[in-house]
Amino acid sequence: MTTLLGWLAVVALIVGNALFVASEFSLTSVDRARVKRMAATDDRRAARVLAATRELSFHLSGAQLGITVCSLLLGFVAEPVVASALHPLFDELGLPDRGTEALAIGMALLLATIAQMLFGELVPQNLAISRPLRTALAIAPFQRGFSRLLRPVIALFNGTANAIVRALGTEPQEELRAARTPDELSSLIGASAEEGTLPSEVAALLRRTLTFGDKTAGDVMTPRVQVVSLGERQTAAELLEVARQSGHSRFPVHRGQMDEVVGAVHVKHAFAVPQAERANTSLKQLMIEPERLPESLRCDDLLTALRARGLQMAIVVDEYGGTAGLVTVEDLVEELVGQVRDEHDHSEELDVIMLSDGSWSVSGQLRCDEMPHRLGFDPPPGPYDTLAGLVLSRYGEIPSGGETITIGGWRFIVAQMDRRRIDRVEVSPPLRGDTG
Repeated sequence: MTTLLGWLAVVALIVGNALFVASEFSLTSVDRARVKRMAATDDRRAARVLAATRELSFHLSGAQLGITVCSLLLGFVAEPVVASALHPLFDELGLPDRGTEALAIGMALLLATIAQMLFGELVPQNLAISRPLRTALAIAPFQRGFSRLLRPVIALFNGTANAIVRALGTEPQEELRAARTPDELSSLIGASAEEGTLPSEVAALLRRTLTFGDKTAGDVMTPRVQVVSLGERQTAAELLEVARQSGHSRFPVHRGQMDEVVGAVHVKHAFAVPQAERANTSLKQLMIEPERLPESLRCDDLLTALRARGLQMAIVVDEYGGTAGLVTVEDLVEELVGQVRDEHDHSEELDVIMLSDGSWSVSGQLRCDEMPHRLGFDPPPGPYDTLAGLVLSRYGEIPSGGETITIGGWRFIVAQMDRRRIDRVEVSPPLRGDTG
């Protein structure tokens, strides 16, 4: 009878240890948001789990106390029980009595350790990690009851440990931090994409969303040198002709130069003028007051401002009050979803043209975030958004054409200039083994 009770105690201690281990791992890995949603529907089991996660440090300490007590008691109980079961076996084998006791104790401890590791540690641990919610729902009542029963003891241990942690210069936390920084989320997105659990297109969209608020109007605008604008003395007929040639529908209107933008005009304003009068109707009569926004305005605030005023376009002003460029809602959308092309945009293939020698002729306006999948080149971080900006940053002055720079074995040759703007760049990948 004593032997039977001993075996029952061994099994009970291993099961108890397994419950504490499962509780520890399930509470730390459970989806807190899902538990909150379940608790909001009056799910009592989920409410218990949620309450346990809000006192996570306390319940983890309780689980550790339970694991320690079970392990110590198991060693104390299992050794004589298992050893007594091994003695008859050793006698049948004819082993000398002098060495039997030590061998039985050693075998007893070994078998108890194996059973404890397998059934008291690894199995419940893997189960809790694989099914954290189901495990937490099942075990939370047991863990909360045990922790409440031994609250004074757990509080003593926790208080002592917290005092030591504070002495080391760190403030203890009762809960695990559920929120994640943008950098942490970006790392999670990257890992999910690499593992194939997240499509690459979705991963790219999520990354752009995370970085959207960090960018400013200056990062996404069309620079003033690329802005198609009209003078206030030009006519409605000229507006329609420029719109036909450029494919744009909205234009800033300036007085003499782009630093003095006095209005904005839409082609519909020209169409509203009778055809016979278009050649004599100046844009000064048609334009509306332009929206001016600072170059430093963050993209999320910029989008909010445009939406609140029902606008599609705004003039971007630099710190000196001059015109830095123009930004549209389409520019902001492209920061989130990538390049958006319509029937008026040039073909995407013209941005990157494969040459006969294996190099590419690339538009200077190719965005840095498009280079990895278009060229296989991952540009180094820097104060630029396009290939032209990268070349200018590395070269250090305005090129005249034919200049060459090398980055990580990749060769970039300025192939064509448009006044002071880099129009096209010849890009050559590194030769095999060349990464210099």
